[in-house]
Amino acid sequence: MNVLCIGGHSDGRVVDGIRPSSGEGNAGQLGATEKHLEDMRKIVFSRLGIDREAKA
Repeated sequence: MNVLCIGGHSDGRVVDGIRPSSGEGNAGQLGATEKHLEDMRKIVFSRLGIDREAKA
């Protein structure tokens, strides 16, 4: 059985490599999510024949 033991600040560095704790990666992730959602909206509206620019 293999076991990895870390202590002190090392554990935070390992986790930061997986999920940044400082928030610096969040802006890029949010931007990618927003772009993805906009792409999905374009596809859905196009497939449903809805003109997004038309005023109700």
